[in-house]
Amino acid sequence: FFKQKTAYEIRLSLVGSEMCIRDSAKTTEPEEFALDANGLPVSWSLQLGSFSDYKNALALRETMRNAEYRTYIIQAQTDGGETYRVFIGPMVQRAELSSIADEIARDFEIQGQIVRYRLEDDAGQLGG
Repeated sequence: FFKQKTAYEIRLSLVGSEMCIRDSAKTTEPEEFALDANGLPVSWSLQLGSFSDYKNALALRETMRNAEYRTYIIQAQTDGGETYRVFIGPMVQRAELSSIADEIARDFEIQGQIVRYRLEDDAGQLGG
């Protein structure tokens, strides 16, 4: 016969680092959290560049990933042909992304543009 522990018994068994991990978790809602008309979270990305050469987009993405920024590439068809756009994000808090944009401008001399992240654009997202 298996007896499941109660929450009280589990709490008593937590010691040392396990307790620190539990206590350090933040559970607050983001300040700028909002839903769009479809009930999806409103999110933002920082567009760093737009390239006609895929290798240039890959190089920028790699540079940003090496600096520990979460990046992705969206492929889009324009009048001039295929374009590869490099982004950081997405993030729910636009203010936090703005702070990252300032870091990127200072550290890499790239003036990014904050844009609305749209789930429907993921169809053009390139893996990797």
